[in-house]
Amino acid sequence: MTKNNPDAASSDQCARCRKFPTEISKCSKCSKCDSYYHNGCLKQLKNIKYLKDGTIICCSDNETTIKDSESASSPNEQTENSASVADKLTIRYLEEIMKQKEIIIKQQDQTIQALKDQIILMKQVASQITISPKISASTHKHTIPVTNTNNLHVKNSNQLVDNGNNSMESYQIRQSMNQHQITSKSVAGAVHGAESLQICQDIINLERPTPMTRRSILIGKNENSTNFPFKAARRNISNEKHYHVTNLEPEIDTTKLSDYLKKFAPNIQVQKLNSRQPEVYSSVKITVPSDESDKILNSEVWPSYVIDSQTINCCVGTTENSSDLMSPNPSINPAKNSIDEIRITYLEEIIRQKDLVITNQEIAIKSLQSQIELIQNQASFHSQNSKYLNEYTSINVNQSRNDAQSSSRQGPSWPASNLNSKHVSAAIHEAKTSSVCADIINLNKTNQSIKPNFRSYPKPKSLLVGSMRNDDQNLKAANVSTDITFYHSTNWNPNTVADDVRNHLKNIDDEVKVEQLKSRQPQLYASFKIIVPSTSAQKLLNTEIWPEGVYLNEFFRYRRQYQANQDTTNEQ
Repeated sequence: MTKNNPDAASSDQCARCRKFPTEISKCSKCSKCDSYYHNGCLKQLKNIKYLKDGTIICCSDNETTIKDSESASSPNEQTENSASVADKLTIRYLEEIMKQKEIIIKQQDQTIQALKDQIILMKQVASQITISPKISASTHKHTIPVTNTNNLHVKNSNQLVDNGNNSMESYQIRQSMNQHQITSKSVAGAVHGAESLQICQDIINLERPTPMTRRSILIGKNENSTNFPFKAARRNISNEKHYHVTNLEPEIDTTKLSDYLKKFAPNIQVQKLNSRQPEVYSSVKITVPSDESDKILNSEVWPSYVIDSQTINCCVGTTENSSDLMSPNPSINPAKNSIDEIRITYLEEIIRQKDLVITNQEIAIKSLQSQIELIQNQASFHSQNSKYLNEYTSINVNQSRNDAQSSSRQGPSWPASNLNSKHVSAAIHEAKTSSVCADIINLNKTNQSIKPNFRSYPKPKSLLVGSMRNDDQNLKAANVSTDITFYHSTNWNPNTVADDVRNHLKNIDDEVKVEQLKSRQPQLYASFKIIVPSTSAQKLLNTEIWPEGVYLNEFFRYRRQYQANQDTTNEQ
């Protein structure tokens, strides 16, 4: 079947590409020849007329006439279609740009990470090179004459050689007792010994001697309010939801809008917002309780093309007839255009932020590169300094013949001429790698060489209780019972006083005391401190004696006497 042939046989396959569609709902049907077209194939055809019922006419001829009222191909729709296609192309173009920006940012992240790793490696290599003293500090050795014996090693005598022992047996050559001889092994041993005696200054996490326990909270359940002269505080905290309504007419009256919406949600509140284009549309903010929010989320409540959204949820109104509310220019489908414009604005903002990230990362890359260049310059300077110093050291060490004789008797050791900054740094590196230092000690891990420091957390003050019996009546301790329990009760009615609570609790114990505390919000609730003997403390833990909604929990008491005495002994 061709586009202008009405006598072609109709089938379910696309009349243009001859492919069967996966879903009929994504195709358009000709009302005259019952042919199907893909939406993509339909855009490539010409002389297509769209009807209001969603169908098309692709095979019109001279005998077929369509009324203007039945056709939907009006100038407004053509403008709408062209604007929609342009917006979609713009959105696709911006999305591609955003993907390219993300690729650039990812490559910059990899570059920054590589530069950071290079800096760490260069610092580790530079730390292995011991910084040599200044060259000027060693140049004075050139002026010392050879006859000066201050720089000459003491001749070490070998008993076997002095006695003239000509035996063929192999004797172990004694080690030299020269304290001025420095070898790499001696340096490594000294460094290792110094590190083993070093005190670890890092924070040590220890297990708490007593685990922390949460305070138990008791809530009253007695709903019989006639037995109590007081009641719990009722906090009127309602869960509200906020909605953003846009695409209204510019001269919208919030009073009329509020009166209209109160038919569906009586407790609704309307607040007008500042629009970006107040001459084109207006926006309002709606606050409604959660239990009434479902009533206004119906698209039949709102006029056509009015957008009501909360975060990402969007509800577009479909009511055609509304005398109270009107949306601007409903013939050009502003809802669709508004969504496309919002998406375009969002993508442009994201691209702008990614450009800012790219600029900042370029600055970071340049900074890291300059830092690497500085480290390289420092390393080259130190290596050149070590080279000159090694030459001066080798000249000054070999100044006497006795050095060669004494060194031949000292057994295997590092030659003094080869003792330079490289050997010392290698010995220090060997000592560092061989020593083990635990920086962090995990929980429940014991280490006998480290004494636990219990002062890593605040320690309560020690309590000393006198025990001397004195008959003097002027010097006596206060007669206060220590077997008492303190409770904190809150969420009372703001008008409740301490006498009311005390009179209610006297039925449990006559020695109960009640003190009113300062609440953070005295207009909402009241709090009390309840002091009761320990023998009657369990009686207060019954939920039936407290009004509904009243909270009760125990205060943290001071430490017991035996625990305080134990801490005092530990301090001594």
